[in-house]
Amino acid sequence: MDPSLYRAAQEANLDALREKKELFSTQLTPNKNTPLHVVALFNDSPECIAEILRTNVSLLYEVNLDGDTALHIAARNGMFDVGIMMFTWANRIDEELETGGGALKKLLTWRNRNGDTALHEAIRNDNQKMVIVLLKRDPEIANIVNNALETPLFVAIDERRVFSVEFLLELCPSPAYIGPEGRTALHAAAIYDWKNIIERLLRKHPTLTKEVDDFGWTALHYAARYGAVKVTRELLHADKLLAYIAAEKDSNKTALHLATCEGYVKIMEEILTNCPDCWEM
Repeated sequence: MDPSLYRAAQEANLDALREKKELFSTQLTPNKNTPLHVVALFNDSPECIAEILRTNVSLLYEVNLDGDTALHIAARNGMFDVGIMMFTWANRIDEELETGGGALKKLLTWRNRNGDTALHEAIRNDNQKMVIVLLKRDPEIANIVNNALETPLFVAIDERRVFSVEFLLELCPSPAYIGPEGRTALHAAAIYDWKNIIERLLRKHPTLTKEVDDFGWTALHYAARYGAVKVTRELLHADKLLAYIAAEKDSNKTALHLATCEGYVKIMEEILTNCPDCWEM
């Protein structure tokens, strides 16, 4: 990329950008970042974004070598005002071309080389304002799965992004919950002993308790393995039969086996209080 153009975008120098606007459509960095990507990477400058898109609106959908749009970059780096300006231009495209919201939908649902949307990036990097604005624009993006088979809800729980978890559960009627290796958001929450999240997940998806991962583990197996006493109690309250589920692909271990192996006596007591005969398995 032309050095003066790069510096202008990097420093959000609006006057210097205007002097180089004839280069906006042709200049790329080694990673194929456009001037729009560079602004989103370094500055929360909606004015610079508007200037670039005014010259070439198609840059809104240009991707770099990682498959990232500038919105991915903005979401990753918490450039909230830049993101809002991109939405404004996408809406303008929809109004002018009468695409019925297709331009904005395309931007919000675009998946990079890892299959991540801008929402995945915002959640992973704990950029809460971006999470809010992305989901309010289109709550359905909560159901998009990346290449690692992670939904935004699974990422939020697995990365312990408390705000994002609660906002997803509040805003989305039934957010997708799957994760890699057959795990679900319930499995992930069990690891961290998140009793309140378990409760809310089960209100939306009561059958999640019986979902097993690729090894045959339920969420109770994970709670027992990681010493999550409160979650163990909550899961058994929801369904006592969980104590009798044996992991077919892991030597038929029950949750009691795992708690015993780890020496978690309180969890052993919880399981045996609710299911006193499961020690026979």
